Amino acid sequence: MATGVKEGQQYVVDGAIFRCQYGSAPCQIMAISNQTVTAQNKAVVTDKDVTFMIPSAPFVTCSQSKQVPPTCVYANGIWKTQTTVKHGGQNAIVEKSEMICPVCQGKIECIFPGQVQSVSAPELAEFKIETLGFFPLALVVTPPAKNQEEKEKKASSVLSVSASKYKVRSDEVITLHALDNDKKELKPTDIVNWAVTTRKKTEEKVKSKTVSKECIDKLTLIKKVSTPFNISFHEPGIYYIEGGSDKIASKYSELKTGQPLIGDKYPPFDENCKAVVEVLSGNSITGIKKAGDKKAISDTVTVYVKQGGSAVFTPEFKLDYNPDFELLKCSVTKKNGESVLEEDYKYDEAKHSLTITPSSAEVDYRITFSLYKKTDEIVEEIPISEKSILVHSYNEAVLYAYIPGATKGSANGNTTLRRPGDTLIFTVKQKDGKAENLDKIVWNVKKDGKLFEKDIKGEMILYKFKEEGVYTIEADLKGTSLSNGGVKGDILTDFDEESANPENKNVVVLDELNKSLVNEEGKGDSGKSVNGENHKERVITHKLKISRNEVTEVRLGATNGKRYEGVRYTIEPSFLFGDATYRDERNNVVYTCEGADADCLKRGIFLATKPGDYIVKATLNSKERKSLPFAIQDATFSKWEFCDSEKKKISHIGRNMKFGINASVPAWAQTSGDEKKNNKEITVSIFCKGRAIQSFKTKLDEAGSFHIDNIDVEKDIIANAKNIVSFDGIQDLIITFVVNDSPSKIVKGLSISKVGHGLFSTKANLTVKTKPFIDGYFADKSGKKLVKIVNYVDGSSNNKVTARLNVLNYSKENLKNLMFCLYENKWGIDPIVFKSEDFNSNESGIVEISIPLNEGNIKEKDHGDSKLPRLFYFKVFERKISYSLIDGRPTSTWQKVCAYPKSPGDLYNYNVQAEMSAIQNEALKELSENVAGKDYNSDKLNTVRSYCYQLKISTQSEESKKNVNSYNSLAPVVVGEDWEKEEKEEEKGCKCPRCNEDAEELAKRLKKMFVKASSDAIKTVAETYCKYQRRFGMDSCWIKAHFFAQVYVESSSLTGKTENLNYSAKNLFIGNPNLSYFNGKWERCKKYGRISEKKDTKTGGYEDLPEDKQDCKDFHKADQRGIANLAYGTRNGNEGGEDGWNYRGRGLIQLTGKGTYKEVGKIMKVFGMDKEGFECDLVNNRDLVASDLKLAVVASMAYFHYKNCNMHSLCNGNMNVNEISKQVGQNDWAARKLAFDGIKKEKNGNETKDDKCTYKIFELDKCDWDKIDCPDDVPSYHTFFGGRVEKHIPKGCDEKTATHYIFYYHKEDGTCVEICRRTIVKNDGLYKMNCIQKKNAIVPDEKTIKKDNIRTWEYSSLFKDGKIPENVDGRVIYFMPNGDRIVKGKPSVGNYRYAKCGDAIELVRIDEGCTGGLFQFNKEGVKLYYQIDTNQTVRFYSDPNTFAILIGILAEVGANDDYDIKFKGTGNAEIHATGYPSQTHVNGMSLDFCYSEDEDDSDKIRLAKDIALLKAGIKFKCKTRYTGTRNNRKGGREAFSSQARDDHNNHIHLGPFDQEYNKPTIINEK
Repeated sequence: MATGVKEGQQYVVDGAIFRCQYGSAPCQIMAISNQTVTAQNKAVVTDKDVTFMIPSAPFVTCSQSKQVPPTCVYANGIWKTQTTVKHGGQNAIVEKSEMICPVCQGKIECIFPGQVQSVSAPELAEFKIETLGFFPLALVVTPPAKNQEEKEKKASSVLSVSASKYKVRSDEVITLHALDNDKKELKPTDIVNWAVTTRKKTEEKVKSKTVSKECIDKLTLIKKVSTPFNISFHEPGIYYIEGGSDKIASKYSELKTGQPLIGDKYPPFDENCKAVVEVLSGNSITGIKKAGDKKAISDTVTVYVKQGGSAVFTPEFKLDYNPDFELLKCSVTKKNGESVLEEDYKYDEAKHSLTITPSSAEVDYRITFSLYKKTDEIVEEIPISEKSILVHSYNEAVLYAYIPGATKGSANGNTTLRRPGDTLIFTVKQKDGKAENLDKIVWNVKKDGKLFEKDIKGEMILYKFKEEGVYTIEADLKGTSLSNGGVKGDILTDFDEESANPENKNVVVLDELNKSLVNEEGKGDSGKSVNGENHKERVITHKLKISRNEVTEVRLGATNGKRYEGVRYTIEPSFLFGDATYRDERNNVVYTCEGADADCLKRGIFLATKPGDYIVKATLNSKERKSLPFAIQDATFSKWEFCDSEKKKISHIGRNMKFGINASVPAWAQTSGDEKKNNKEITVSIFCKGRAIQSFKTKLDEAGSFHIDNIDVEKDIIANAKNIVSFDGIQDLIITFVVNDSPSKIVKGLSISKVGHGLFSTKANLTVKTKPFIDGYFADKSGKKLVKIVNYVDGSSNNKVTARLNVLNYSKENLKNLMFCLYENKWGIDPIVFKSEDFNSNESGIVEISIPLNEGNIKEKDHGDSKLPRLFYFKVFERKISYSLIDGRPTSTWQKVCAYPKSPGDLYNYNVQAEMSAIQNEALKELSENVAGKDYNSDKLNTVRSYCYQLKISTQSEESKKNVNSYNSLAPVVVGEDWEKEEKEEEKGCKCPRCNEDAEELAKRLKKMFVKASSDAIKTVAETYCKYQRRFGMDSCWIKAHFFAQVYVESSSLTGKTENLNYSAKNLFIGNPNLSYFNGKWERCKKYGRISEKKDTKTGGYEDLPEDKQDCKDFHKADQRGIANLAYGTRNGNEGGEDGWNYRGRGLIQLTGKGTYKEVGKIMKVFGMDKEGFECDLVNNRDLVASDLKLAVVASMAYFHYKNCNMHSLCNGNMNVNEISKQVGQNDWAARKLAFDGIKKEKNGNETKDDKCTYKIFELDKCDWDKIDCPDDVPSYHTFFGGRVEKHIPKGCDEKTATHYIFYYHKEDGTCVEICRRTIVKNDGLYKMNCIQKKNAIVPDEKTIKKDNIRTWEYSSLFKDGKIPENVDGRVIYFMPNGDRIVKGKPSVGNYRYAKCGDAIELVRIDEGCTGGLFQFNKEGVKLYYQIDTNQTVRFYSDPNTFAILIGILAEVGANDDYDIKFKGTGNAEIHATGYPSQTHVNGMSLDFCYSEDEDDSDKIRLAKDIALLKAGIKFKCKTRYTGTRNNRKGGREAFSSQARDDHNNHIHLGPFDQEYNKPTIINEK
């Protein structure tokens, strides 16, 4: 064995898990070089194996890498040979072997050696078997196939066992050794079974007597592992361990938890093979000993140490001290917490000893040893054990110091630590001694070791200290009775302060000016000198430190070792002067912070708004003290759900039932710095339809959890819902719960409600079912969803399987009409293998139906030779009674009401083992996608999940066991705890070459669809569409397919036809078309609708009349003009009169209504179609929409922009035709769908497919619309000429770590031009807000600011001289504790309040890298110009998407050939995103532009420039466009403005760009 490799280590085998010290995730290693040496039938890893299962970037990221992102760059690591073991001519790797990354020198070490243990019973003890439970993927290890002829190896016999330790800490590893006859360790190739049990005592009454019995509490059997074997236990207690052969394992397998330990059939079965281990929660200090003493010092004893002498103290521990698990600290202070002189003590960390050497007498020291728990190098901040003793320094004669006016022992009575300016009286005393000639004492004063005052004679002196330093006061006792060491009497332990009176004649007053009683230090000799009297010296001293107060330690308030974002923590400083610290000194401490959130401190309160590493700094009197680094982690919830009476999660509840609420947020267990929240009282409100219908008061427990039970559905929910949300008692109610007054508002996965700003989860909903309802799943014996494979077991309760059904709103009588059927998933028709009509529901509506294993049709003998498990699913049927209309006889039928899983599929022969590698790769991808905050969907994983949900039963064969083990380790990874995931479809972009094909190719496609259209019409339509498809942003195969599917229904002959209103009375009456004026109103339909004499050939009745109106003989033609005027009279901008008829539908996409004609014409003008020769005044030229085919095409394209449709987001990849149809009209949706997908449903239920549909014609299955070519490795925004924005995210890019965006502009010809790069601003606390109070918001006063530690930001900080320009309205921003922001403005504008209403947002600076606020660009035909006056505004920042829109608007106006347009403006929002004093600029969503005021321009040109700007805003779907009301602000501007306002006479406002259609299309690179 190589040097440094300890015995007892396990061999590392194929699939073992390693981690790199610089990496962010672990990875499994592959054993490639060796196939001969094995452990547990797996190849042992050697030093030639350096390949991991993820060959590229196996540890994901590298903290040492300078790349962006910092990807792991591992390549062919180097093993340290001295840490390996020589075996069979190869260097085998063991669990402590080390590898070095040759690139970044990171240490790579094993965290799971790969040898797998199996557990015999589900009641697992709370200990870990050196596995890696928090990396479930790591447990997916596929062993090599075993040779069929190879026999399974039996466990070896064990004669005795031993353990490395018998008393250990929680999680401390012990090594178990299996020994043979000679007390020697078995060979590593031998295998051993280990059984671990815990016990508990129970009491039962036997013949009226209470008898105590001991029984098995928990049992775990670890089969066939190598020796020695490492194990650790988490829960404290006594553990009984026994090792042995298969015979021992068989005996333990027969035991059950709860079994009494009576007779000879209970463990241990062999006393020699037993080890009893006591697990303690942690080490503790049992006492403190003084060197030389045998016993520890009692807590009530004070230890005396002579001045100038020394004593050594050491702690005693319950367990041997282990630096891997604990850290010992020692502190020495005065009794009141004041600091002592550093030279008075010395702590030896290695020996854990403290030596104290008092430099002064009559000083009380407190010595404290503290033991802290240590986990993975993280030291908890609260000690797990602490012991203190008191030490008193003494001398025979004492140089006594006294503070005038202070009481001995008080906080201000300390004589070894004083502030500059303090005065002390010094004298010499001996208790009961009769000292004489004390007036002959000679005094000297030293400062920092140098003589400062000398030869001062007197019994007492007063001294004032002005400078900081360490002073030594010396009293030379020669000439007194205390000289020559001749001290008589007892130790001085007391002193009469009254004798130290300045008026006493024996006091020498040092007064340089003969006016003061106090000597001013540093003035030299002031008293009488004593000249060379020949006496032996006896000098006693008193040492003290003069210093201003300072912070000696900084830590946060009480915590369990973890800190979370959003929680307020009190900063707790320790001071040099301890309890004697003045209030002003405490208030003058300045706190700052190093870390991810530098603005998180608020006068003694620490509040981090995002995770990261932090250091708190406290500064007092120019002296800074730093805290130890600490980590802030995400605040998450471990539970947030509705529950039943058994506290099990539910998603549905029925009437006349009760339910509860369970929630737990570990961060809420922390002590808050806000005393109001320390009582932990919260309000929990139940919401329905956005309104609170019931509220409860409750308190959080010590774990940050709460539970509310007995919520009555009828009284608390339904009754209140009827009064508050107009509930009719019929439909289902969906409720959620909101928590108010919680200790923090930042919890990952929870949202903030609009009402009350409480916390809620969008996924924690409870549906109150008002009608009969059933759902369910397969469950294990604990009631949890069963996804693992089970075995055929004959009568074993451990393998109990049930169908757990939630049966709601069924009476006992109706339960008798239910039947449960279990189906086996087989080829062909699936047979029913088990039925049950035994539906016994508990109070929570739960019905459990036991599934018989190895009985009836589910016997193991029927399994066959297949190594795959049998699959089962279930359905629940309800008996329905119907009565014959002929003879009234009842007929019973069964109707399906529930199925699980809903789509079982034909998976009877699905081989998980064969798919393992691919499944694991998909699971890893999904995991990485979820970490990145993205949605992920995989057909493979969906198939596996469907497989997982079914009941799977397998045989006990060895081959089956392998499949079972592989699957059971995989299932938790694939399925997860919450495995019913929502599937969302991403919005995509378009980069397919066919999307921009020429008119000739488009015409070929249109001919296949529009068979009735003429060749000229097809050519005209194709050429017009292709010419302007980029301009209108309609350049993709999917958009064309949807567009022409709509056109086909509106005008199949490609003529711009006029709407035909020749409707029959019958159709008007039944709502075909859906015209509300006529629908169901017979007299109106009869008067205006067509009634002809034509009869229906099938019914013989009049085809224009309803069945019940056949007696009407009022035959006449349809009054189309009347129908139009009445149906459309005041709709879509019509103003009555003849408007309905005049503006009836026309065009390829029929424009209907005067307002539609007007707005579509405006859109055409915005897109420059007037310059292309098109008439854009459609109101006065309405007939052109029908007669001019080119105009009809353009008007139809403009129509979708008028409807604010982002066609790329709406159409690309979207098979739901109804979403496009509803933008066009309410009629003929089925026909529009058929035109698109060609799928027609026949009356018999069958579907037919017609290739004459736009989906086939435009080859959408081949369209590469979602493929992009990212020009860089950073995310980018792309602004298109057509008025849309895309956000491109390169493959492998993590948006969370991105530092900047690239902005591009796409010209009409498709040319892509890079405009600029902008740094992403992610200020802590930067989140979505809205303005909730204008002008009169209350600004917090100084008292509130101080009390709530409210942080502020002053506008003046942005200006060099601190003077705010007149045009800047803001003065101060107050960051309120609840996340709101109050902006104090100048009096004429007022104060505004902005409330937090969403997640974190980003900003970019508009003029970043520009000079004088000028954002300018002029390259490749793209001209941008926007001047921000940096002396008149602070609104330099913008939302990134809004900035991309600004680029598009500027490019649009910059392309004007008639005149040069250069706009000035006042920006968007300041760096904190309020946009004060605007309500629409908040979050950086709006843009302001100054009116064109160039002196060289005429009023006409100025007007044209402003209109060009407004048009550009419309093009980018700006809904809100404000201009002024003065005459010089009108002149035509109002035609393109949404509103004229008095407060916009000095600027044009565009925005906010926060609507759904303003959002960019997100495209992820594939």
